[in-house]
Amino acid sequence: MIGFFTVILLFSSSEIVRSIDFSGLLNLKEKELRSVMLLKSPGIFSKSKFDERILEGDVDAIRAVFVKNGYLSPNITYKHKADSSGLVDIDIFIEEGERTFVKSVEFSGNTFFNEKYLGEVIKTKKEEPFDPFLLEKDYSELIYIYDQNGYHDITVTSKIDVLEERANIVYNIKEGNKIFVSNVYIEGERTIRQDRLKIAIGLKEGSILTNDKLYDSKKRLNELDLFSRIRIVETDSSIYRNLLYKLEPKEPLALRLRVGYSALDRTKLTFMISRKNFLNSLRSIGLLGRIGLRELGLEVNYRDPITFGRWVSNSWGVKFGYKREIGYDIGRFGAYTMLVPRPFYLRYDLERVSLYNVEISDLEEESLDWLQRISISLMIDRRDDPVRVREGYSIFNSMEFQDIVFGASGSFLKNDFRFSKFVGIGNSTVAFRTNVGIILPFNKETSIPIYNRFFLGGGATLRGYAENRAGPEDENENPLGGERYSLASCELRIPLFSSFYGAIFTDIGSISEDFDSDQFNILGSAGAGVRFYTPIGPLRLDYARNFEGRAMWLFAIGEAF
Repeated sequence: MIGFFTVILLFSSSEIVRSIDFSGLLNLKEKELRSVMLLKSPGIFSKSKFDERILEGDVDAIRAVFVKNGYLSPNITYKHKADSSGLVDIDIFIEEGERTFVKSVEFSGNTFFNEKYLGEVIKTKKEEPFDPFLLEKDYSELIYIYDQNGYHDITVTSKIDVLEERANIVYNIKEGNKIFVSNVYIEGERTIRQDRLKIAIGLKEGSILTNDKLYDSKKRLNELDLFSRIRIVETDSSIYRNLLYKLEPKEPLALRLRVGYSALDRTKLTFMISRKNFLNSLRSIGLLGRIGLRELGLEVNYRDPITFGRWVSNSWGVKFGYKREIGYDIGRFGAYTMLVPRPFYLRYDLERVSLYNVEISDLEEESLDWLQRISISLMIDRRDDPVRVREGYSIFNSMEFQDIVFGASGSFLKNDFRFSKFVGIGNSTVAFRTNVGIILPFNKETSIPIYNRFFLGGGATLRGYAENRAGPEDENENPLGGERYSLASCELRIPLFSSFYGAIFTDIGSISEDFDSDQFNILGSAGAGVRFYTPIGPLRLDYARNFEGRAMWLFAIGEAF
């Protein structure tokens, strides 16, 4: 108990920032300076604990802002004062000094590219404020374009003369020679067939050597999940260069567990047992299972990362599952085969689908369908982190042709497009998404099965509505889904403290039971929540109120998008 009150006393005695004021600021915006500071003026959701060491770091960050804008010698000082209640007022005094502009940009040593093209590549431009921090970016851009053309040993330096606030810049380029791959050697791994391993490595003898090719080669090997460490060493400095791959193998038998939670499925456990490097050929076999209160599933699969001597993955599998949906139970048994010429995924499924305990109006109590499906998917992921995203975007599009191959009467086309964009603003992130889906029957008599329809509602789509319950329902209040939907979301993710984040969001969508329906119903919700980031993903608790005035709490593992 004494320890508890000690913690309370220490917290209450901490000094809190009450205000931050600037003086002497003439040309830059105060908002830009505040955005680089860790100490903040009090907000609705947060207060800054005062620490002079942090304030000194903030002053250095402000100084860097001025330097980036051409003020090379700003004079920045500060003072702070705390009152008897522990509230601290901070004053920051600024003397901007003279602003330096770029007078000239020249290049020396370049023969492969002309000066005009190099001037377009770099970020530093004539008559713009001189930013010393841009020089490193310019070096990277110049090195990149030369390296892409085989000048692997390119080096770039610069000489800068500043006279009367005018900067003259000369980029000194040492191009070197074009570099080619001579031989590829492998060290530390002898169980894998060398011919297949070299296909995975992807660098052929006589090809131009670039950093991108080395990066892609290492990425391929990492995707195999066979090595605990991968090092690529250039063993000499000649034009024809030998590469040594130092590979440390890891245990080929792996068990992975994943725990998920949603309002409808509750807790669900997913496990995967895999045997990598099956028959010493980079192939793998696996057993995938899903166990939950409403779901049971099992899949046996085989994967080969090489198809006809090319780095194109192919796989096939057999699966079955049983799940309790709202208004019916569904059982599935089938097989599939898949080809992955990235970023595309081509797949064929043959599946037996059984419905049981059907409570939805106009549907039979039990039914059995044999379905075949050809799907073409596109997946592009440019997010900086798959869990705690700060910047980037992702694109996903799935197009399915069901029962098309033999011209069955139940044929239809289903397309689902999803786009997400993430923008970092200070320490916060603004996340956007847009989803659009449509099902097109190939004749008027086609009835789209309930398990192929789109559904909205729940923690991953329209928050503020129960799982799958935003949209059409039958007389027993069972969701019917739709053949057309759209969804848009905007979410502001704000760091609070430690691994806790806050969020403010809004979701807007529409769903129509028939693809050619004139009905256009606008559904939406808004709310706020908190996230706690863990090794298994963020634990998410949201409070959302929909446009009809109903509100609910939602708990899930993982972000909504």
